[in-house]
Amino acid sequence: MNQHSPNQLFKSMSPLSVHDIIHVWETGQNQHPLDKALTIISAAHPEIPRGELAKLTIGHRDKCLLELCERNFGSKLKGFAECPHCSEHLEVDMSTTEFRNLKDSSSDKNGDTLEYNIGDIKINYRLPNSIDLAAVAECKEVKSAYNLLVERCFVKAASNEKEITINQLSDDDIDKLAVYMTESDQQAEILLNLQCMACNHTWQITFDIVTFLWKEISDQARRLLQEVHTLAFSYKWREKDILTMSPVRRKYYLEMLT
Repeated sequence: MNQHSPNQLFKSMSPLSVHDIIHVWETGQNQHPLDKALTIISAAHPEIPRGELAKLTIGHRDKCLLELCERNFGSKLKGFAECPHCSEHLEVDMSTTEFRNLKDSSSDKNGDTLEYNIGDIKINYRLPNSIDLAAVAECKEVKSAYNLLVERCFVKAASNEKEITINQLSDDDIDKLAVYMTESDQQAEILLNLQCMACNHTWQITFDIVTFLWKEISDQARRLLQEVHTLAFSYKWREKDILTMSPVRRKYYLEMLT
């Protein structure tokens, strides 16, 4: 992205308004998670074409979502998990700060060419974006998805300074590159270490910011619409006028109805 760097996106991002929350929730109802993520970011940056936002690396996309999550719902996140050993339900406390502090080798780059060496082979590649993930979403096997993703993100390769094609790489080389691509964009996969208080079993889960933020937005949208319903039914006010009120005023009117 030449016009808008990731750092510019973070700095210029504003919290979603109540109108944005409802619009995002309504628009994203039947969307794939990849599209949901772009719908959320687009609401925060309506001046940027959606196609340009889709070119953000997944790590940078998720950083944008984390930033929005913090500005709308605070830095403290609360989730739930089920122990795979004894089925105990656990409450998980998290913070956007600890996620943001992850070491990210691509933190100041987006779409740039990176390098990986396997023996005497030098491979240039770029990190995956939403367009790439959409292309591999239909793959039924993990191996096929890895191969297609590497193929899409492959730029060039050379062995002893002689250029080679991706077809000349071995399956083992492809697997290594796929793993290294994942490790290069650490923000794209956040792993949480959990321990069950009931049986002491330990395991890891992936924190999916898209799913988490979508639930927060959905819950707030439903609360807002319930408030609109109550106030419109009681006072005959228009939805637009109710949503324009400050949260304090809406709460006061609602309290007078109880």
